[in-house]
Amino acid sequence: MKKLKQVLALTLSLIMLLTACGGGNAASENNETQQPQKETAEAPATSSDSTGEKTKITIWHHELVSYRIDAWQYVIDKFNAANPDVEVVQEAILWADAMPKLLSSSQANVMPEINQAADAQWSTTYVTGLLLPVDDVVEEIDAKEHFYPDSLKSYTLDGHTWGVPISSVTIQITYRPSILKELGYEKFPETWSEFEEFLEKATLDEDGDGVPERYGIGLPASRCTEHNDNFLAWLATMDNGIFDEQGNVAFNNEDTIRTAEFLGGLMKKYSPPNILSMDAGEMLMNFTAGKVACMAFLFPDLVSAFKEGDRDIATAPLPRPDDVPEEDYRALVTTHALNITKAAEDPVKYEACKRFIQFCLEPENIWVLTCGQEPGFFSPPTETGYDLIEQGWFNQEMFPLEGFDFSEGSSDIKMFQDIESNVAGINFENGFGPGNRFGPVNLAATEINGAFVIADMMHKIVGEDMPVEEAVAWAQSRMEEISDEVNGN
Repeated sequence: MKKLKQVLALTLSLIMLLTACGGGNAASENNETQQPQKETAEAPATSSDSTGEKTKITIWHHELVSYRIDAWQYVIDKFNAANPDVEVVQEAILWADAMPKLLSSSQANVMPEINQAADAQWSTTYVTGLLLPVDDVVEEIDAKEHFYPDSLKSYTLDGHTWGVPISSVTIQITYRPSILKELGYEKFPETWSEFEEFLEKATLDEDGDGVPERYGIGLPASRCTEHNDNFLAWLATMDNGIFDEQGNVAFNNEDTIRTAEFLGGLMKKYSPPNILSMDAGEMLMNFTAGKVACMAFLFPDLVSAFKEGDRDIATAPLPRPDDVPEEDYRALVTTHALNITKAAEDPVKYEACKRFIQFCLEPENIWVLTCGQEPGFFSPPTETGYDLIEQGWFNQEMFPLEGFDFSEGSSDIKMFQDIESNVAGINFENGFGPGNRFGPVNLAATEINGAFVIADMMHKIVGEDMPVEEAVAWAQSRMEEISDEVNGN
């Protein structure tokens, strides 16, 4: 009973803090010293509803773009038609509102049965005991569809799996093939030194007034999650991250310092002067307008490009440090997953959730929920889903690229397949999610991300000229503070 009261107190504190902070650093401001609730119960046994009434399942996802909502609805409609005893409905919730809304809904007993989450964004719901283990769901899907193994790493804790991977995403370089050719390159640079040489050539000051008409690179460098993840993606190429295997904050190291020096140099020398206020939307606009030669981001926005008839787009993996062999390259692979919440404790509801998630992961359906949601951004987290891409399979009805040439061997298909090969987590044998190099060994990953510690560190380096070693040490200390508060140390 004491532990239950502690968990409820923590939940209420998190709700108030998340509401006040707009989804920011909640648990780091919490003075409670609770340990994570450990769920050891097995998933509910399945059973059927003898009343003949439909079992209603609500899924919350966080993709508010209209064609992404349409992709979800397409799969939901297919499932509902094939399963007349179940009615699945979707609700699209902003990512920024997802956690506070979920926590507050748990107090009102109106939680969704299924909730979409990301690697570094689900631990609060685990700590507050709102999730059910999904071992059986994952095992049955994996036997048929074959998950990318590391996609499960971020959701495996206390001997159970708490999320079913639904998509993989990785940060990549988006560039103009025409500029690559203009500068005399046959392929995109693969190492840091080659990349910096490319950026120097790509930065053009044609009238000699000291203000380039075209900068080498755009980065989402404002105080945002994309900035945090961008830094961690470059750090991942050296097989490093925030925590060590025991869950200690281990950010202050030579690899982090090298990454901060490298990215700080790119921002100062080859990026627009407003780089520290540049969010993802502004960066995309700069790339579209030709103000930057390339960008490091999650996706190339093919939907907008095809609307404008723009085919001069390609992607490449992030360049690696010169002393890192190609075979040792590692990637930051963010995985979105579906959690089943305590709202589905009833065996009938749990069985309905299980059937729906299994349906979503069937190859043609997961293709729609990834490639159909945002081509070049989301990729299937399964081998069977990615096989469809390699085979050139398309659901033309649910593909949002205007004027796309679906004819066999077309340049559009080749572009799409090349971009997806860089996006697909299935191609990165040793990838890991933000803060989850060794899995969820420290449950403060969500709060560290929400506090924008890494973005603040780079602002100190680039905007305030703080020495890199000093800024990295500051970030280490700040992360330790947050970790101690969240984990009750």
